[in-house]
Amino acid sequence: MEFNGMIGYIDEEDMMDIDIRDYSNSLLGKFSRKLGDMGYMVVSSSVEGDPGVEILNEVKDKDAGLLVIGTRSLSGIKKLFLGSVSDYCVHHCECPIVIVKEV
Repeated sequence: MEFNGMIGYIDEEDMMDIDIRDYSNSLLGKFSRKLGDMGYMVVSSSVEGDPGVEILNEVKDKDAGLLVIGTRSLSGIKKLFLGSVSDYCVHHCECPIVIVKEV
């Protein structure tokens, strides 16, 4: 299974063969160390629930000054039915947001 970059959540179909908590913590640790080595202060956490709501709960709990979030660039019917976590965050977050588009 290949993932390009950090992800906010993993689709159910991708969870079949992995322990989601272990994978999430491993991924967060890897990127936190990488950014920490570059001199950035990083606070990460892994939570379960509705992605947009839980991300914003963490932003508020950590009193974050900036939210950096990726987008999968869903369009059309997929976006209508699945929603967009980044779109939800843009409309509900109280701090500045940077959205990184998948390339």
